[in-house]
Amino acid sequence: MGYHYHVPVQKKKDGIWVHSYIGVFLLAIADQVEELVLFLHEEPDQKAVGYDLLLQKKNIRFESLGKKSPVWDRLLFSGKHLSRARKEIERCDALILRSPSPLSPALFNRFSSKVKCFFLIVGDYAEGLKNLKQPWYRFWAIKILLTRNHNQLLKALSQQNFFVNSVAFYNSYKDIARKIEVVNTSSITESDFYKREDTCSGSDVKLLYTGRFDLAKGLGELVEAVAQLRKKDVNVSLHLVGWEDYPHKPIENLLKKRLS
Repeated sequence: MGYHYHVPVQKKKDGIWVHSYIGVFLLAIADQVEELVLFLHEEPDQKAVGYDLLLQKKNIRFESLGKKSPVWDRLLFSGKHLSRARKEIERCDALILRSPSPLSPALFNRFSSKVKCFFLIVGDYAEGLKNLKQPWYRFWAIKILLTRNHNQLLKALSQQNFFVNSVAFYNSYKDIARKIEVVNTSSITESDFYKREDTCSGSDVKLLYTGRFDLAKGLGELVEAVAQLRKKDVNVSLHLVGWEDYPHKPIENLLKKRLS
């Protein structure tokens, strides 16, 4: 079984490190297959944060697509990235294409005649564009490239069997799919939940968010809701625990400004 997504790995002396939310999913897949081959990019910055899970299973193998390059490079010049692992991709019985991803349509178009390809839809570039803060010229360049990638993805998905990780995506894509299944990609398990009898019984209400700092996840609306509650003298506090992909922290700084 092969696997591809745009989130890179961090290659160290002791092995391959990934983000936990990706790693837990990969470990679960590895338990079901003879071998899981990861066709992923390498993180170019060894100081990048968030790579907190070492993939130690013996049946997981990493095939590098090179250092992760800018999105435009992967969208426009997919061939140079895919050629690195062509022989290993063609050896797979099946290939999971976690999408949207700059290379997933190109992978499907190039290898679906030789390898069974299954898309796993976990996001929407169009929704992400709504929260993209860039100078107008960069915004339109990004929009053109991502719209192109989205249209390529829709064409590849047409009349295919594929997976989605939410009911919302199921409703969005059900009319073009041959067959579509909803699966769980979360790293949260039933054992992670516990019930507190004193929840919301006191005068203080404490809210906790954990995950990537991204406005597409509704963080802006969450912060605004807390601000509105405070104006109504509701004793509520919001705690944000997570990480941001951009080193200059634009989302974190924006949220702090809104909360101040």
